Amino acid sequence: MKASIKKILFYVAIIFGPGLIYFPVYEILLKIYREDGGPTYFFQFYTDFTFLWMMGLLLFALSIMLKAKR
Repeated sequence: MKASIKKILFYVAIIFGPGLIYFPVYEILLKIYREDGGPTYFFQFYTDFTFLWMMGLLLFALSIMLKAKR
């Protein structure tokens, strides 16, 4: 049971850990790269890329967990 809890915590750290780094960086970049008080196209790319990357990590972790159950 402890091993499975450790695995789950490991996958949660892989999925949500980068988000703890990206959100402060996003706020800093938002302050630097403003055009006329609004976000630029850079932020559209940044948020889309981050979302897709997080979803990819989630699918990767879920596929590994499902393979481990077999």
